[in-house]
Amino acid sequence: MLLAHSSTAKSSKRILTSILLTILLGIFLGTSSVVAAYTTHQPAAVVVGQSDFESNSINAGGSVSEFGFSGPRDAIIAEGKLLVVDGENKRVLIWNTVPTTAGIPADVVIGNTTMSSGSSLGCTPNGLNLADSGILYVNGKLILADSGQHRVLIYNSIPTSNGASANVVIGQTDLTTCSSGSGSNKMFAPTDIASDGTKLFISDTGNNRILIYNTIPTGNGATANVVVGQPDFATISPGTTQTKLSNPRGIAVFDNTLIVGERGNFRATIFDPVPTSNGAPATLVLGQTNFDTATTSPPSTASTVHPFFLEVDPLGRLFIADRNSSRYLIWNSIPVTDNAPADVVIGQPDFVSTAINNGGISASSVNLAKGVFANSTQMVIADQGNNRVLIYNDPVPPPSPSPQPGQAHPAFSAPSPAQPPGCGDWIPAGVPDLFQINRTQNATTLYFTPTNDNVQHYHVIYGFEQGDERFGSLSNTISQSSNQGVQNITISSLDPSTEYWFKVAPVNGCAVGSWSSWLKVGKWRNRESLFYRY
Repeated sequence: MLLAHSSTAKSSKRILTSILLTILLGIFLGTSSVVAAYTTHQPAAVVVGQSDFESNSINAGGSVSEFGFSGPRDAIIAEGKLLVVDGENKRVLIWNTVPTTAGIPADVVIGNTTMSSGSSLGCTPNGLNLADSGILYVNGKLILADSGQHRVLIYNSIPTSNGASANVVIGQTDLTTCSSGSGSNKMFAPTDIASDGTKLFISDTGNNRILIYNTIPTGNGATANVVVGQPDFATISPGTTQTKLSNPRGIAVFDNTLIVGERGNFRATIFDPVPTSNGAPATLVLGQTNFDTATTSPPSTASTVHPFFLEVDPLGRLFIADRNSSRYLIWNSIPVTDNAPADVVIGQPDFVSTAINNGGISASSVNLAKGVFANSTQMVIADQGNNRVLIYNDPVPPPSPSPQPGQAHPAFSAPSPAQPPGCGDWIPAGVPDLFQINRTQNATTLYFTPTNDNVQHYHVIYGFEQGDERFGSLSNTISQSSNQGVQNITISSLDPSTEYWFKVAPVNGCAVGSWSSWLKVGKWRNRESLFYRY
């Protein structure tokens, strides 16, 4: 049944997207059945903050250092780095390279000037008081919810030296004021932040609301443009309705949809589309059967007992940290019906178990689920009670991004420019000129001049660096008259935080012509049109 609270058109689009993703997964895996990328009770691949998967001591069993945590709250991967909110130590640790084994020390600390201090520097430009604090990287900026000091801090880049100061503060007029408040320019214990690349969203937890800024602020004390969960900026009371929130924690934005985890209402609410006016009603609820109930149900595929942080990855999968159940729930696509069941549970062997470190502390157990981050290939969780961060590798690669319009094909080995033995087709002459790539958040459009002769179609090969040929798509057949003018192919389902290299070749049957030069497109930065010629 289509979602009753939101537009049929948007719901139909999501259902169609889910069907297409299912088909693509079937093609990729050589089967027609749906195969989830993550699996229930999947073990983590890497542990950070402990020497092994069986340890969970505070600060890795020693004093405060670059090796351990005390109650980590959130973690992200950005610019190839791992950043962890080390809550009780009132700091953020940064690894310049994402660890692939246990026991790797952090490279940079912010919130303190040395790796051996776990005391707050106070209400200063470089001090932090991280209670339940989320972290975000967008458009080259690092954004951090300094929850205990009632502010959100913006760093114009990921710090590379210890004790770096923030550049901009939201919720306060300057970097040395830390008072709580309401209104459109104050906060009370902000918890999480999200962005669609243009707007900034802040869960103002103590005021039972979400603040929306139409642009990411560049100056101190910016005022919010829209409030969600309250009728106006002066009202801060909690509620259990379609227009009210109670103790909102984690937030995520994807495909013009806002998703909020409400600890006070034991639910997650979805706003589709993103509200543009105060007090907009939610369109869908998870964890409850309707908007007017806030009961704790026995653990199941649908219940979210204490939702904290949440995430939507570039493939549209929804992740929710169900804290008190010591588990993470995964929906393989954003739900389109109320109280939709999750597809996968991490941290527990099944959907009805809630024991802390079920079966003993291991690579598959969780003790108080907190932060969660996911890109196209990895998931990172902040396992708060075990004083560690776990990294999971997606065991099934996502389907190869397909051109639009065109025929979707799985990834393939790059064909040789030379005519294969026994191929009776003639090799296309000339070389396509790939000269521009325009990028949006999850897609790029390649522009190239075709070869002078008529060809059947073009191959696109791409990867993470020049010479990397791990991905490929086959475009739709180009007619015999399409050998003039600029051609374009759109590649979708890309990770916005990743840089890609592309090249194009003409193909006739089994004969592949000469490849174009490699062309790079950078990370997505606020809908810029990025193109490079090498």
